Amino acid sequence: MTRIGLISNARSTRNLASMADVHDVLEAHQDVMHLVFHNITELSDALDEMAAQSVTHLAISGGDGTVQAAVNHLIKDKPFAEMPKLSLISGGMTNVIALDVGMPGKPAKALKQMIERVKAGDTGTCLDRKLIALSLDGGTTQTYGFFGGAVSFYQGTMLSQKGRHNGDEGRSLTANPTILLSLLRVLWYGPGARSGFHGERITMTRDNGEPCEQDVLLLLLTTLHRLLPGVMPFWGDACKTIRYTLMDHPPQRFLCAVWPMLRGKARPWFDAAGYHSGSLDHLALTLSTPFVMDGELFTPNQMHGLQISAGPAIRFHRF
Repeated sequence: MTRIGLISNARSTRNLASMADVHDVLEAHQDVMHLVFHNITELSDALDEMAAQSVTHLAISGGDGTVQAAVNHLIKDKPFAEMPKLSLISGGMTNVIALDVGMPGKPAKALKQMIERVKAGDTGTCLDRKLIALSLDGGTTQTYGFFGGAVSFYQGTMLSQKGRHNGDEGRSLTANPTILLSLLRVLWYGPGARSGFHGERITMTRDNGEPCEQDVLLLLLTTLHRLLPGVMPFWGDACKTIRYTLMDHPPQRFLCAVWPMLRGKARPWFDAAGYHSGSLDHLALTLSTPFVMDGELFTPNQMHGLQISAGPAIRFHRF
């Protein structure tokens, strides 16, 4: 039997403006189960309740932090005997994950479309994405996500958070402005005290190869197929699970590199100038500042460093 459920983060930015319209949709479909939470710690209970009520089609309305928390609970705690057909509604301030695998448009419109198509027997478009598995204890405990970065990505995240305290962004820092803020501030001022961006000497081991110590300004990782309209700063080999981009410190020819890099359009001189991109299945990192994944901060363990590997796949349904 088909049963549709919706979980909404009441404090997510777009949900705040759309909840009245969402309620109008739900009024016309009173068989749809709707649970609202106000604190991210309540999300797991909402998912457990959906499982207890045998929900088969589950929509999550919130930002990237909501999606990341939901996916982790679904995969690690397995509240559902069978994974529900999962759909994402862009209800947050930052919706990078939903942009790639979720439903377009405002929350109420997306919800109405999903409900009508599910009731008509439509399964939607299936989109599978593997997860990034991150561990701080040598692999014993893992947290899953879709998009992460370090060094100036972390520094840009901190700058973008000043003066902002919102719903799921209280737990999950913003992802969208971070990419552009980091690169545009470096473009304007260059790395250093004026921009607030500094390189860091880190040690990396890719796919169990030899450790490599180098000065890095920016590290980006993702399993998503797109990040922002027109922005996908990855190029080169894509045969492995996790795409990465690495910028050496200090960057060379940055004025010439920034726009093609943002669009993933490599130039022949990129590697020589310190701009590298490709794919990997495993990465061991030793660094002193936190790693950011889907907006959440992870401080490296001094004993184990930080382990990143290809995680399980999860399927989304876009209607």
